[in-house]
Amino acid sequence: MKANAWVDWQLADPAENWRTFAANHKSQSFTKAPRFYMHAAFSRFIRPGSRFIDSDKDNTLAAIREDGSLVLVVLNTSGSAAKYSFDLSKFDAVGSKVKDHRFTLPAALNADADIAISGKSFEVNVGAQSMVTMVVENVKGEGQCVTDSIVPYVKIHDGGWNETTDVTVNPGDSLVIGPHPWDGGRWVWRGPNDFYQVGREVRFKNMQWQSSGIYKGTFNNGAGCESSVSIKVVVNDPDHPYVEPVEPDTTQDTTAAPCF
Repeated sequence: MKANAWVDWQLADPAENWRTFAANHKSQSFTKAPRFYMHAAFSRFIRPGSRFIDSDKDNTLAAIREDGSLVLVVLNTSGSAAKYSFDLSKFDAVGSKVKDHRFTLPAALNADADIAISGKSFEVNVGAQSMVTMVVENVKGEGQCVTDSIVPYVKIHDGGWNETTDVTVNPGDSLVIGPHPWDGGRWVWRGPNDFYQVGREVRFKNMQWQSSGIYKGTFNNGAGCESSVSIKVVVNDPDHPYVEPVEPDTTQDTTAAPCF
């Protein structure tokens, strides 16, 4: 999803379940609430520039940092301890150990003993009502993104789907842009007149000439790998003919001579 910050909208909320800090406004002092350490289990290790990747368990989060480290966060909300096994065999190479940090109630985030990696796999015990953050250094191979192939489907009114990147409609027509993949990732669209939409299907009603232009859809799959498609939409209005956008000339030498 290309998030670039951890944002807490209830930093010092009076409600105990929400706040990260317990603030004493009279004395202008504060103490750290349990949520502070819970947040730190993510933000101290998943740093700016990291990229989320697939994990097949809903209560786990995996990210690749810019320094090549793999960060794994496991949340156990149950009332009993649980054991997790991690398979790192899809990586070309991994380090020999896992740095282990544990968040536990009422309020603590502490380093624990390193966990050994054997045959590109390891196990970790996660206590009840706790979190474990693990960092695996020297991970290699995952950086070769495998992007998804995009099928550019469009349809006019309620007609059939057509596979094309160039569509012409008449004023007043409706249009749907609905490419594949249809699941497993996130779509973002940009187009004329500052058009912006999050979501796969783009729906237009009562098309007019102002909507003519290039619509670019970007798809990020579950591994964070990006692919895109550009679809030209032309509204056939003789009074307002479509004009192709002018591409910038990158062949000319624009280096300025120094002045003394």
